[in-house]
Amino acid sequence: MSKSAWKEKGRTILAPLVELLANLGVTPTGVTLFGLGLHVVGAVVIGFGSLAGGGFILLLAAICDALDGALARQTGQVSRFGAFLDSTIDRVDETVVFAGIAAYF
Repeated sequence: MSKSAWKEKGRTILAPLVELLANLGVTPTGVTLFGLGLHVVGAVVIGFGSLAGGGFILLLAAICDALDGALARQTGQVSRFGAFLDSTIDRVDETVVFAGIAAYF
């Protein structure tokens, strides 16, 4: 299966959740920041030694990362600032997770 086919399948799976968030008035930035919080919590959990628990939390955080862009497109809130914020927060997420892994070891 090609990369674009995987992306389309993922969008199809997440579409009901994106629709729910849009109907609730959740903003893409809110989803991005919630995902950041989950990354921090997951990293701390990993740092304290619970790899499975931290991994599960990071899985939820990854779903948030997929949702924010889809929600922005769904609600017509796509912006250059939003794209910049998302990519910047992604780098912060990675740094936090690596710090959690380093603390574990």
